[in-house]
Amino acid sequence: MNFLNFRLHAHDLEEEVLEHDRYKNELKAIKKNYAETSDVGQKVIGWLKNFKNDKNSKQVNHFWSLQVERRNIFMEIKLLEEKSRLLEKQQNELEYEIDLEQTRHILVTTRETRNQGVLLQKEVTKKIENRGTRHKRAREEKKADPPNKRISSGKRGDTLPDGTKIKKPASLNLLPSDDDDDSSEEHDDSSE
Repeated sequence: MNFLNFRLHAHDLEEEVLEHDRYKNELKAIKKNYAETSDVGQKVIGWLKNFKNDKNSKQVNHFWSLQVERRNIFMEIKLLEEKSRLLEKQQNELEYEIDLEQTRHILVTTRETRNQGVLLQKEVTKKIENRGTRHKRAREEKKADPPNKRISSGKRGDTLPDGTKIKKPASLNLLPSDDDDDSSEEHDDSSE
């Protein structure tokens, strides 16, 4: 049992059959080097007899059943660690996909904004060019028209289409004045 505990603590414990064979082989190797009558030889013979009896004892069987449970627990831990690692990898991949999708969304939005900006810039440029063209055309038309043959814009002006200036008529005073009173009396006298 001490040999098994030693192997267990050395983290070198293998299968039950291998460990039993290893123990027997080591005892046999020691036995070859010592005479059976020597103190060490007697101990080795005792250990071999005890091993035959202990190999199937409750204590050794319990040791090996604990080792089986230990291996099962160790395997479960490894499986859980692997599952955890896979879940972490899957989570990282999902986070990467989310980041990638967000980046795509930002790029699409940026592209659309840029395209709208370009379209707006083209539209503004076109309007400015059209306005400039209209002003240029108006200036050219103004230069092409002779100054005395201006077309009336519909407002009353002081020039006729043929260029003749119109004089403003004298204002009519329709209210009677003091001078008019004397003359009206004369008119009244004459009528009598």
